[in-house]
Amino acid sequence: MENSHVNQKVAIIFGEQSANIKVYLFLKKIVFYIFKYIGAFWIARHFTKKYLRIVSYHGFSKDDEAEFSPRTFIKKETFNKRMEFLHNKGFPVLQLGEALTLLHSNKIPPCSIVITIDDGFYRTYSDAWPVLQKYNFPATIYIATYYVIKESPVFDLIIEYMFWKTKKLRLIFME
Repeated sequence: MENSHVNQKVAIIFGEQSANIKVYLFLKKIVFYIFKYIGAFWIARHFTKKYLRIVSYHGFSKDDEAEFSPRTFIKKETFNKRMEFLHNKGFPVLQLGEALTLLHSNKIPPCSIVITIDDGFYRTYSDAWPVLQKYNFPATIYIATYYVIKESPVFDLIIEYMFWKTKKLRLIFME
């Protein structure tokens, strides 16, 4: 018995996503500067200084992955600037376990931060680890064990990236 979807024409349109991402990043930057100008970050930091901040990262860009998926990938230079900012401003960066213990005992230092990195891609080791060591910052890394056990890459992410990289505006599968 054949699957009915195999015989159907399938068209996937590409190109709009990257334009939408550029607009999103532009608007995000404008909002950031407005908030910075009016002092919103200082106000937020003042009213939330007793809370624990968890800053999470996923992947580190080798080439253009940060442009492909800016919510998932970050350039090493950008990551370094962020860690330098935390260091220069004196934010306490704590290990996750230590932070939770201090939080539950109401002894958490003001504006404390925990850094987490999801997925455990190789660039976490090659790009993020030296930066974290430079500033003596701990980080908690969450490994996607499914892909480690299967010894395979994250398939969905690779397919999305390949389509993003293509010059074609559409892909058509026909019978």
